[in-house]
Amino acid sequence: MNFKKIILIITLFLIPIEATIYENAEDKKKSKWKVLQTEYPSSIHNLYDRKKVSRIIHFEGEGTKSLYKLENTYKINRHRKKEYWLTWEMKYSEDFVIIVVLETRLGKRYMIYTPGINNSYMQYGLGLNTLNGKWHKYKRNLQKDLRYYDNRNEVISFKSFVIKGSGSVDNIATMSDKVFKKVYFHNSKNKSSLPKITIKGENPLHLKIGEHYVEPGVSASDKEDGTLNVVSIENIDTSRDGEYTVMYMATNQKGDMAVDSRLVEVGEGKKEMQVHNIEKKSVDIKELDKIFEETEAWERELELKEQAFREKVNNSEET
Repeated sequence: MNFKKIILIITLFLIPIEATIYENAEDKKKSKWKVLQTEYPSSIHNLYDRKKVSRIIHFEGEGTKSLYKLENTYKINRHRKKEYWLTWEMKYSEDFVIIVVLETRLGKRYMIYTPGINNSYMQYGLGLNTLNGKWHKYKRNLQKDLRYYDNRNEVISFKSFVIKGSGSVDNIATMSDKVFKKVYFHNSKNKSSLPKITIKGENPLHLKIGEHYVEPGVSASDKEDGTLNVVSIENIDTSRDGEYTVMYMATNQKGDMAVDSRLVEVGEGKKEMQVHNIEKKSVDIKELDKIFEETEAWERELELKEQAFREKVNNSEET
């Protein structure tokens, strides 16, 4: 196990109430994972990665037809509050789709992460370098990702992590803002490794009703890669009063991502943003609902069997 991984694990276990490690593969087991849609040949392996100097979870199957679910995450996390940061590491050289299932104040929601720079409703691209066959570390604030499209909602807990496609993952964890800052921003070296986003023009930017939004400009760079591509997404309706957000994301070759935003106030700027029903491409949500209903029923049945077994053991001990 490498030094950085040891520091991460020690830090998280020192503050167990505000951070949860779901998978670091060091137990040499793969039992935390389940293959979904078993009609396709798919397999899960716990392997040692020499370049990464740690154990990892590796998936092999029929591309994005194969689904792999990290089991029992909701059972662990359901009582934990405000662990909004989800972090994980992955190495992929073929297409993938990550589905993060959240329990929210308004019910179940799916956050979807894919390669490239394409974004749509509840779906985010992780950057142009995600499929280069190298290890990358990703850090997502689930509360911000949810509220960008559903700004009246709130994350209650992280429920499931599902990935489609063959590749490797490691170090899946959730944590609070407090722990996230300690783990990733505890010294100046970590801070300087992140890309720097420069927003030009006014922030917040004020528009009149009906006035067209024109992007004033944004740029990003870091010391090693120089000028970086900036992905921007916005959901502005200038026909209505409201406060809207333009989100900017930049990722360097190491996979470090910086996120910044511009506030856009239309009219009085006080009413809540209207949520647009943008078509969800890449993932069939009805299919996901069916899959998760089946696996949740299986988990409930397993819990009932475990409970019955414990009661049987307790009764035998009493007699």
